[in-house]
Amino acid sequence: MLKHQSNYGSIDKRYIESNWRFKVIDTDLSVIYGRTKKKCFITFFNPDVEILALELIKKYKLNASYRYFMEDLKFGVVLTEVYVDGVLDDFYETRPFSISNYNVARCFE
Repeated sequence: MLKHQSNYGSIDKRYIESNWRFKVIDTDLSVIYGRTKKKCFITFFNPDVEILALELIKKYKLNASYRYFMEDLKFGVVLTEVYVDGVLDDFYETRPFSISNYNVARCFE
């Protein structure tokens, strides 16, 4: 299943919370994407898609930012990897927060 949002610039935390109903999407089989002339994004949950995306970033020497959520029993963080010309260039991590306050929109903040 693919869901497309054509206006990439309008995608923010509020848009995701009000329009993307993840409870009704089979997350293992879904990819959500959006694009402009120069940028695109994909949102996915399947680890096979993660492997493929990272391989394509490296193979085609793309500039990319990859955000994902990591958690333990009580706390989570959003991690951001920044790729420049296909190579990991920088890494950012949010402060730990309660996982009860997490939803996927937090990765877009």
